[in-house]
Amino acid sequence: MGEKCEERGVITQLSDWNSRAISVPHTIASPYDERLLSPAKAFRIALLIPMCGSAGLWAPSCIASAQVAVDELNKANGISGRPVQLIMVDSAIETNAPVEELIDSLIRSGSVDAIVGMHISAMRQRLSKVVQGRVPYIYTPLYEGGEHGKGIFAIGETPSQQLGPAMEHLQSLYQPKSWALIGNDYVWPRTSHAYAKNKLSKSIYLLANPISIVRSRRLWQMGRTQFCCLWWGRMLCNSTEISANWMRMAL
Repeated sequence: MGEKCEERGVITQLSDWNSRAISVPHTIASPYDERLLSPAKAFRIALLIPMCGSAGLWAPSCIASAQVAVDELNKANGISGRPVQLIMVDSAIETNAPVEELIDSLIRSGSVDAIVGMHISAMRQRLSKVVQGRVPYIYTPLYEGGEHGKGIFAIGETPSQQLGPAMEHLQSLYQPKSWALIGNDYVWPRTSHAYAKNKLSKSIYLLANPISIVRSRRLWQMGRTQFCCLWWGRMLCNSTEISANWMRMAL
């Protein structure tokens, strides 16, 4: 899970998947399969999930969920009478591969009819500039909100639906007097921290110094594994240095 990304990033052959820590069923096609260039009876969906890096731990559950969905759809006569086929694309933010170019190529060649993405928001922002409503783009995870791109359907919870009730519950149950907000440096942590800070400012919560991380955007790069040398890493590694009652992490 979360293995190091390969230099090329995206997977080029089905045979490559068998040697990876995250196995991919043989029923899921490679984006480089030449048969995708031929007219298809199948309704082809590009399944964009991170297969390596920090978010790679999502991959097994994403693959399993997609298989269940496809099986249910195909048992019910597919989509518009067409059987559904999945095409896997590694959408880890750490990959060095040109994911945007690959998706653009799949769309222009008519190789995909839709996209389903379970990846971080930074990748969604990059891909939205490429997809541009040419095919439906279903974005599934919880996210920061505010996505109104043409043809993008963001169906996950936003901070007011996910973070807000959780903070209210913790405050009611444990009555913390201070919070620390920490996370990785990309759009979801930045936006959800802003929401949390605003919510805290309108409540009886007392903000601890960690909020300065949000103000100065001193958030940390995706993929980092050593944290004890960082300020909030010392907080995690040495409980005696924790000045906040609660920490809210957005990774």
